[in-house]
Amino acid sequence: MCLGVFQALPTPEYGYRVLQIAYDLIAPGGLAMIQIKYIKKSWATKPKRFGYKRNYPILTSYALDEFWVTAEQKGFQPKCLTLVPRHPVNCDGDYAYFLLRKPKGDCQSPRTDELLVPGP
Repeated sequence: MCLGVFQALPTPEYGYRVLQIAYDLIAPGGLAMIQIKYIKKSWATKPKRFGYKRNYPILTSYALDEFWVTAEQKGFQPKCLTLVPRHPVNCDGDYAYFLLRKPKGDCQSPRTDELLVPGP
């Protein structure tokens, strides 16, 4: 379960590397629930790559279709997507919750050749 993690990562590409690591570590048939901030057409939901302290909650946001397709490319089977445009308690919003499943027949061992270190 990743709540509030993917939006705090430095770039979407970094988030997709974390998604691959999650896939590698989850047991066959296992589930992942991932929360992301999604991009709308307004400036307010676009990623902010400055002022980390101030913009931490919206450092990285993702296009919904791109996240879905990338999860499939990593091997996950997306099962559900729930959007929360505005949370009733804190009025924050633009969150998407993905329920992803690793197929039961995938018995790959975790990959250890990639680290979470940005490339050259």
